[in-house]
Amino acid sequence: MAAEAVRALHRPCTGGVPGALLMFLPTPVAVTADAVDLMAPETSARMTFRLSAHTDKSTEEQLKESSIIPQRDVTKVNCSGLTAGSKVTLQEVKQLMRNVKRPSIPDSYFTTAAKDCKVFRLKRGYILKPMTSEEENFPIAFSILMFKDVSQVERLLRAIYRPQNYYCIHVDKKASTNISSAIHSISNCFNNVFVTSRSVDVKWGTFTVLEPELICLQELWKYRKWKYFINVAGQEFPLKTNYDMVRILKAYNGANDIMGTSKRYLEGRWKNAGKPPHNIRPVKGSVHVVASRGFVDYLLHNQTSRDLLEWVKKTSIPDETYFNTLNHNPHLGVPGSYKGLRPGIHEARVSGEENVKEGDDLQREMGVTGDADAGTLLALGKDNEEILDHPRIPRRQRRRTRQLRLHSASTDHRRARRGGAYR
Repeated sequence: MAAEAVRALHRPCTGGVPGALLMFLPTPVAVTADAVDLMAPETSARMTFRLSAHTDKSTEEQLKESSIIPQRDVTKVNCSGLTAGSKVTLQEVKQLMRNVKRPSIPDSYFTTAAKDCKVFRLKRGYILKPMTSEEENFPIAFSILMFKDVSQVERLLRAIYRPQNYYCIHVDKKASTNISSAIHSISNCFNNVFVTSRSVDVKWGTFTVLEPELICLQELWKYRKWKYFINVAGQEFPLKTNYDMVRILKAYNGANDIMGTSKRYLEGRWKNAGKPPHNIRPVKGSVHVVASRGFVDYLLHNQTSRDLLEWVKKTSIPDETYFNTLNHNPHLGVPGSYKGLRPGIHEARVSGEENVKEGDDLQREMGVTGDADAGTLLALGKDNEEILDHPRIPRRQRRRTRQLRLHSASTDHRRARRGGAYR
């Protein structure tokens, strides 16, 4: 019962509508921002832990109970109207969001609060025990790349934190001393959370975007128990619980979820790098991946992968090439990679899917969603056939959703495709 109660905390509305559709979103759906916000300092009116004055229990015991089922101040929203695509409800939600004032939390608050790690973990509502044996036996490794807004990053970490998982945080070298100090203070309160041993000055379009991911992979590798790796940006937020992710990843059965597409117009990115090694065909995709441990092993330790990395460093926007090319060259034999036996499989965007044509060599796409997409996201996450007749779901996407329903998860974005056979 307690486990189910905690999972319910991540639902965006109070009307019993499941809120988990995709694993991560670039930004949280608007109506969830305060529903999941547990972030205020002790002086804030939004502090949601309530300790009873009429009890013999210690403060620590009360905090522990509150951390299991914390109470949240949730703005009333007509969930049924929102998920049905009601324009009236949508306007009401937009007005509510304009009026909501989230308290601003200075970075220094976390540096101070984390000095007492025991109280910090309990007061902030971290889940400190595995919720199920299935989750305990299927650890996940995460990387989080951040450069600003410690409070948002801490909110993200708290939402995805489980004691059996592992978390690598990279703080951009450009970040202020206060930000770096706050993140280090938070990570010091957990034995499975750490900050990278070195920081990179990340600049878009260069190898420095990919480099922090590789640093995290190298430093996560020493933890031998995790099964899958998921990379996350500091401005993302989960719509799937850890339990949901575990079930999805177990269904993947060692397959990777790494987008790949090859178009002639993309060749300009690679023209100055020369011919790729080992008869490799370059593939473009997203830097956001869900990769099996076998894939990471190959990436870190295989000479072919190292040769490709040296070639990729000479290309434009290498972060959108490296993981994707490894996953979409069947002759390399990369664990969990796409075999290419069924070309043309694609997944449409949550919105704008009419721009995707049949036959496009696209295994996964991603998009930014907002409150107006609640109905679409709900349909992607439901098993009921009638949901797929939702007026906001285009006909082609309804058909594809039926095929993908078991795996339709991800959260920005991500993760739902069965695009072909896998190793």
